[in-house]
Amino acid sequence: MRSELLQQADALGHRALLGPDIQRLDSWLAHTTGITRPVLNQPARELVLADALRNAAPVYTDTDPWLLACQLLTLFDELTRNDLDIPAQLEQFEARLADCYAVNEPSPALQQEAYILHTLWHAWRRQLADEQLTDPPAAHRQRLLDSLEQIGDQHLWLVGFTEFSPLESHWLRTLLDRGQAHLVLHGAAQRDGYHPDRPLHDIL
Repeated sequence: MRSELLQQADALGHRALLGPDIQRLDSWLAHTTGITRPVLNQPARELVLADALRNAAPVYTDTDPWLLACQLLTLFDELTRNDLDIPAQLEQFEARLADCYAVNEPSPALQQEAYILHTLWHAWRRQLADEQLTDPPAAHRQRLLDSLEQIGDQHLWLVGFTEFSPLESHWLRTLLDRGQAHLVLHGAAQRDGYHPDRPLHDIL
């Protein structure tokens, strides 16, 4: 790559060439954008969520808040990565779950699940807001959004990816539409391809 870049620069009459800046996507985002709130590491996240769970103890019984915190963080991370939020109104969330499960009749079990998840999610978000903190998935989401405004005239080449979250896909599509991003994929993208082709088909 270095040799090719030098040849192309020489052909265009350039005596010097500033090479590309090669970084991981998360590193580039961290350098390009700023997060004003402290970003919690995993032990700190568990501590903050366990504290929030103690305030919501009537929602669950006979469950260790530390064990529950670890399990909930996995779920909450997936919600954030997939750009899914839980509505402020419990009734709206119940309706969304019923639609996802294709439940046409009132279901006490589903309503209980919706109530528990709704209560714990918003207890977690309130705890973060009250302490003016954020967590890695939320920080990544904010950096993706902020970078669209702060990228300036930079052009990105993305290489080596096999999947993108819905948030990252939206971010990438925006940059592709602007002509500020190029996605380099290695392999085929057959409709029903097997690994390693299938991830490329899913991206496209």
